[in-house]
Amino acid sequence: MVSPLNTMLSVMNGGFPLTTTSNPESYGVPPFQQIFRDEEIALVVSYIINTWGNHGSLVTEIDIERSRSSRRN
Repeated sequence: MVSPLNTMLSVMNGGFPLTTTSNPESYGVPPFQQIFRDEEIALVVSYIINTWGNHGSLVTEIDIERSRSSRRN
């Protein structure tokens, strides 16, 4: 994807699949926004979107701040 927004939101807010009969124990990603500073979130997201053959742009602290403010509006 061109925009790293979904990856940023997944790192900040975590993500858990729905619990169903075929997936009774829902394992997922815990939220990190309470533990990591914006700079650290930017580094993690930049790593994710530039690894395993991906070629994304680097994410900055400003990008993280903007994603937070866009969700408040």
